Amino acid sequence: MVNIVFIALDGEKHEVSATPGASVMQAAMGASVDGILAECGGAGACATCRCGVVSAPDGSIEAPTDMELEMLEFVAEDLSNNDRLTCQLTVTPSLEGAVFQVRDNDV
Repeated sequence: MVNIVFIALDGEKHEVSATPGASVMQAAMGASVDGILAECGGAGACATCRCGVVSAPDGSIEAPTDMELEMLEFVAEDLSNNDRLTCQLTVTPSLEGAVFQVRDNDV
C-alpha cells in the first residue's frame, strides 16, 4: 500500500492507503474523501476529481497529457499550475507521502 494525503475543502486531512496501480481518484473515492465527485468515473471527461498537488516526491508524478490540460482549462475557472485530474494519476510506490488539495469540483 502507498500512503497519500488528501486535504478536503474544509481543511480536514484524510490519510489514505492506496493500492498501487489504482488511480489517485479511486483511492480518494474508496476513502470517501469529500469533494472528489468523479462524475465521469475516471474517463478524464469532467474534471470533478481535480486536486492540487501540494507536495510529491520528485519524479513521482508524470507531466499531464494534452487531453488532461485541455479538460482542466475548459472546466476550471480557478485553475492553478499544480492542478491535476486525479483520475489520470496512477498510484505507484514513488507517490508515498504525496499530498493533494481537493478543489471545488462542483461544476
